[in-house]
Amino acid sequence: MPEDDHLKRIQDALEGPWQSLARAEAQKALARDEAEAARARDEAEIALAQDEVETARAQDEAEAARARDEAEAAHAQDEVEAALAQDEVETALARDDARKAREKKRVEDKLKASAPFKTIIVVAIVLVFGILWWIETFNDYNFAKTVATPVEARQGGKTPTQSPVPAASVSRLSWAEVLEEKPDPKIVRNTQFFNGITDTKLPWRVKDRLTGIEMLLVPPGKFTMGASPRDKQATEDEKPAHEVTITKAFYLGRTEVTQEQWMKLMDKNPSRFVGDKLPVECITVEEVRMFLNKVGGGLQLPTEAQWEYACRAGTTDQTYGDLDKIAWHRNAFSKTHPVGEKQANSLGFYDMIGNVNELCQDRYDGVYYKFCKDGVVDPTGSAHGKFPLLRGGNWNSDPISFRASYRFELSPNHGQTYPDYGFRVARNP
Repeated sequence: MPEDDHLKRIQDALEGPWQSLARAEAQKALARDEAEAARARDEAEIALAQDEVETARAQDEAEAARARDEAEAAHAQDEVEAALAQDEVETALARDDARKAREKKRVEDKLKASAPFKTIIVVAIVLVFGILWWIETFNDYNFAKTVATPVEARQGGKTPTQSPVPAASVSRLSWAEVLEEKPDPKIVRNTQFFNGITDTKLPWRVKDRLTGIEMLLVPPGKFTMGASPRDKQATEDEKPAHEVTITKAFYLGRTEVTQEQWMKLMDKNPSRFVGDKLPVECITVEEVRMFLNKVGGGLQLPTEAQWEYACRAGTTDQTYGDLDKIAWHRNAFSKTHPVGEKQANSLGFYDMIGNVNELCQDRYDGVYYKFCKDGVVDPTGSAHGKFPLLRGGNWNSDPISFRASYRFELSPNHGQTYPDYGFRVARNP
């Protein structure tokens, strides 16, 4: 038995190095396999990351292409809509031109049809004025005899019987109904204007028979036209302030022309804000001219000088009172209001400031006042003005326009059918 143990020890001693070597080799091989496996995993992960990057790039490119396609489609849609809108505008303009042509032809036909009737009216008016002149001459002759009679009677030793003085004629205005002969001092608060109206011997408050427009008399006089003293809002076309002389009395509409008055002569009410007592608006200059012509040439637009003279009513301030009390401006809730609701000026005129802009007879010229600095008499405006002239401001104007001297043009860009301007009529006695 001891021999066997010895042999086992010898065998174990011989086998030990080989086994250690084998185990070491096996461990190395295992380490190589693990390294190769790790490298393979890393390569696979890198390849996967590259695939994800390429996939994301492809998605981004697809989304960018889709966005470009959508933008091009939207642009094409916008072009189509713009073309449709342009077609609609051109169609509307064509309809408007056709309507104006029809209206013009209808008016011309009416004028042709009414020509004989107008001739009869003219002859009748001439006869009436001739009769009135004869009556007035006859009355003057009788009045002279009445005054002379006492002297002749005394020379003959007789006591004369006093003859009555003929009553004054109620009105010499065949076109008007007289509402009040003498000015009301509660309305005409300016003493100079009150005396001036009285001195004319003309009725103060009248009503046009055809249209029902109430008109007040404005006496002749002088005033300073243009930028008010210390007016920091005054623009260059309001300068320099200059003296204007109005040599003749004239009648001016107490309010802006209403829709009710407009419809007495016209076939259609063009106004956006509808109401009998509201000012007529959405009108063209040609339609205003037609309205005035239908009266027979008596009514007209006031000159710019007449308008400012009547608006100021003796004041040299920017306006003739507190703006909220005298005018519909930004307090108007974006619409027009019935005429005559605000306070009148010292001549009795309503809404000279605010509600709607008012057309004047003159054409606008931004440098016209430069040629008036030495004073002018009964001016009718510049001969070089191109567009109609507006005064007074409206329910939607900027604050700068609510001044007696503010003036601006009605350019084609303004739009002639916008509900911010109307008109007020004037007439010579």
